[in-house]
Amino acid sequence: MSSNHPAWDDVAIASAEGQYGSAAQGMKADNDPATRLRVVEIDAETDRRWAEFVTAHPEGHLYHHPAWSQVIAETYGYRPAHLACEDAAGNLHGVLPLFSQRGLLSGRRLVSLPHTPVCGPLTTSRAATAALLRAAVERAGADGHQGLLIKADAPDLSTDIPGLVPVQWDPTYIVDLPSPPQPPAFSSARHRERIKRAVKKALKNGVVTREVQTRDELRDWYHLYLTTMRRLGVPPRSFRFFTVAWERLRPLGLMSVLLAELPTSNGTQMLGGCVYFACARTTLFAFTGYRQDALSLRPNDLIQWTAIHTAWERGHHRFDLGEVEPGDDGLARYKLKWGAEPRPLYRYFYPAPKDVVMDVVASRGRVRAAAQATWRILPLAVTQQLGEWIYQYL
Repeated sequence: MSSNHPAWDDVAIASAEGQYGSAAQGMKADNDPATRLRVVEIDAETDRRWAEFVTAHPEGHLYHHPAWSQVIAETYGYRPAHLACEDAAGNLHGVLPLFSQRGLLSGRRLVSLPHTPVCGPLTTSRAATAALLRAAVERAGADGHQGLLIKADAPDLSTDIPGLVPVQWDPTYIVDLPSPPQPPAFSSARHRERIKRAVKKALKNGVVTREVQTRDELRDWYHLYLTTMRRLGVPPRSFRFFTVAWERLRPLGLMSVLLAELPTSNGTQMLGGCVYFACARTTLFAFTGYRQDALSLRPNDLIQWTAIHTAWERGHHRFDLGEVEPGDDGLARYKLKWGAEPRPLYRYFYPAPKDVVMDVVASRGRVRAAAQATWRILPLAVTQQLGEWIYQYL
């Protein structure tokens, strides 16, 4: 792909909103009302402007980063169609990563992004956002695509785009981190004391945390992850997905797997571990695996405590604990105790989704509850194979 791709949309603006750090030249808009933006398709992996824009933008996160797109492309074989909004001087004012995906119910469509909870347009102005979305809609109607799906955290993206239909999705739970030296406060005095007691209990019992260092350690953690996902009734990601992410993201400082271990006379026992993605000013809690019979040692509390404080020390402003489906009150309470607030996510469809798709969306909770009993008795190898198929086609 090349930045010489014909523009799908041109839009006149008077100014852009904001100017961000090292990418200031790429995000500063000319105050001349005649300044024009155009949308082009670019190779986010080779065009350095994309990564610089994402890491400098205050709302940027790992899922916008080209390294994440590389993980998606290499794991699932999807074809990218990434769009960028630039001015005449080649300065970026917005990006929208897209992949062409074929689903069993949806057919072939453009998605931002497959198997990713949220990844809407990242821009400096509403004009750039509208330009990117109009270009995506136009692109979705070409090349045999049957539609477009945008996963975003904004409720008003469809205002200027006819035919783009929003559907409110599950909320994600976000901890707003203060700037040092003010420490994370968590949700209330009662919760703070409970968290401190849990962390002290873990430390008193000898539980320690450290990051995964080798692929063999990653495989050991993956077995805990498979077991946990079967117990929770959730299709697991493949080990290939995690190894590709490990190889592409960790060298860039974008991924870590934080373990909780208990030293024993025979070495150490892995009690649990969580995968985190860190980029720009946001840390994302993405995946977990743990021993159910070790929860009394409070390894998960020690891991989250460590991860939140690490994000705070790095100057991150947000710690995203991830989505919670309706009805999962236990998981919601766990995230609320860390001071997280639920913030709705949105799915934008073009054209309007078919009734069968909306029926699936509306019945997710019931379908999951019905499937859990069966899922929990399947062999681990079978859950892994089914998970690979589900993530490839749904």
